[in-house]
Amino acid sequence: MKKNKAAAFLILVISLLVILPQIVFLPMIEKGLIDVVSRSFMVGKEKVALTLKAKPAVKILWGSFDSFQLLIESPDFGGLPLDTLQMDMGSGKVDLPLFLSKRELKFAAKSRGVGRIVITEDALNDYLIEKYKGFIDNPKAVLGDNEVSIQGSFELMGQRIPIIIWGTLVPEGDSAVIFVPEDIEVKSVRISQGLKNKLLENMAIIFNFDSLPLGAEIAGIEVEEGSLLISMEMHNNRF
Repeated sequence: MKKNKAAAFLILVISLLVILPQIVFLPMIEKGLIDVVSRSFMVGKEKVALTLKAKPAVKILWGSFDSFQLLIESPDFGGLPLDTLQMDMGSGKVDLPLFLSKRELKFAAKSRGVGRIVITEDALNDYLIEKYKGFIDNPKAVLGDNEVSIQGSFELMGQRIPIIIWGTLVPEGDSAVIFVPEDIEVKSVRISQGLKNKLLENMAIIFNFDSLPLGAEIAGIEVEEGSLLISMEMHNNRF
């Protein structure tokens, strides 16, 4: 009888160790992580989708996980609204004591994670209106198949002069993207090469992403029809 009770107790303990982490602790930690991400990026919790996987689930009790996936909708970086920010990490460990005591996230991953930023043409245009205010009127970015142009107009001797600027987007260090103007078309009037050069110089613009979490570094840029895709690599760091 004692052996049966001991066996039943052992089965109960094992069951609790298997079931509780999966149905209680893992969702609880995910919810806490969503709270931290929501505050860090100043977005509503409904804008954050987060999945933390651990097998067996019990190892989440000491912070170990098999994968971490994060998707944030509409985060803002210096006035530039992103469409989405996505981050994926493989197996690693989260500092649970730090998270539980201070609500800070610190990861130690076994391999580099990857991420992607998506910026729509409409969001970019809203940003350009503020950046070019007082210089270019009604700036409009046109994103094509690995092509970038900005259309607008400026005032010269009481006339509105339409222009088109062609350029490229390139990484600037680990946490910025710069629009490098390369050519300009000025319609309706002839202007000096010096003025063209001045216009090109003033059209350069830097997009800073220096507050990206997890030690994210910009790895590449791809321009598609109507959207800009920025790929990232992530290192161990904090939110």
